[in-house]
Amino acid sequence: MAGGLDLNALSYRFTLTERDLVDAARLSAQPLFRLVAVLGAILFVVGLLLLLARPDSTVGLAAIIAGPIAILAARIGYVSAWAVRRRAGRLVGAECELIVADEGLRFTQPGISGTIEWSALTGTKEDDRMLFFMQGGVHRFGLPKRAVGGPEDLDRLRQAVRDRIASGGQSSPTASGTLPR
Repeated sequence: MAGGLDLNALSYRFTLTERDLVDAARLSAQPLFRLVAVLGAILFVVGLLLLLARPDSTVGLAAIIAGPIAILAARIGYVSAWAVRRRAGRLVGAECELIVADEGLRFTQPGISGTIEWSALTGTKEDDRMLFFMQGGVHRFGLPKRAVGGPEDLDRLRQAVRDRIASGGQSSPTASGTLPR
């Protein structure tokens, strides 16, 4: 299309790596990490109060030690590559495709393909390696940024997705087929 980009031309093929799967698992575990951090802080405060009430309390001392360990573990957000390999290792090396289409995000990966309608998506989340398409707090699809041409192409993808999510998939000048360059 002259002066624009056909949304259907936004097609991305990539091979899943172990790193992609670990990043997706880490995103899924973020609410759990926040909960562990809060519980660690509570544990520390309870331990401190127990020690103030009874200076010889071993439970209070244990809570004071365990609280910061829990907070540190949550801050690190460790997701074991071994655990990911064990649960989803068969996906490493799989060929996947994502197409930004008028009806939604069309995806194909081993054993499953389909369309995530625009009305089901609420936004995106990203880190330095991945762009995740979200439905509330749940990621529905992760696209490795390496599958996207470069920074300008990534910006175009973000804008196309933002426009479609904002319109709920309804036609709009930038979401119905062309994007300004």
